[in-house]
Amino acid sequence: MADEAASGGARPPEPNPASDARSSGQQEPGDGARPDQGSSTEGARPDTSLGDNGQEALNRERSARREADRQLAEARKRVAELEDAGKSETDRARSEVERANQRIQELETQARERDLNDLRKEVAAEAGLPPLLASRLQGEDLRAMRADAKKLADELNAGKPVGDIGIGRGGAASGQRGRVDMNTLIRQAAGRQ
Repeated sequence: MADEAASGGARPPEPNPASDARSSGQQEPGDGARPDQGSSTEGARPDTSLGDNGQEALNRERSARREADRQLAEARKRVAELEDAGKSETDRARSEVERANQRIQELETQARERDLNDLRKEVAAEAGLPPLLASRLQGEDLRAMRADAKKLADELNAGKPVGDIGIGRGGAASGQRGRVDMNTLIRQAAGRQ
């Protein structure tokens, strides 16, 4: 027991010479990972019961581990205090100012992006573009965004037909001179009537 306390925990069990394993932990040559069909499966499953002595040793090991973790945390805290103690008051203030300036830059960048996104939405609405295309607009100022919005609107409208195709404008199609049957119109267009 005195050896266990000095070494900081439980010792592993001594190898049993009557077992199949060598003292080095290797199997005999010719022995496979699976037992022979006729042989016993004894030892195939590890014995998980520790007994009173094993449980006591495990509890001592766990408490020693908790104590070591606590001491490590205290040591890290002390190292941080010593590093800070080595700094002068002005060094600590400088590092605080540097962190504050970095945060200010991050916030300014976020605000600038938010403002640009709002401006893009306004320019897209002015140009008659769908709101989904607002994020596509390029430029850092109003003039550049308006030019890009005009170019995009022109490209979108390039595929639309221009002119009067006669549907929905006056005449019989509007219903002013009588009702028109769509089936009749389709038959006439196909040359069946």
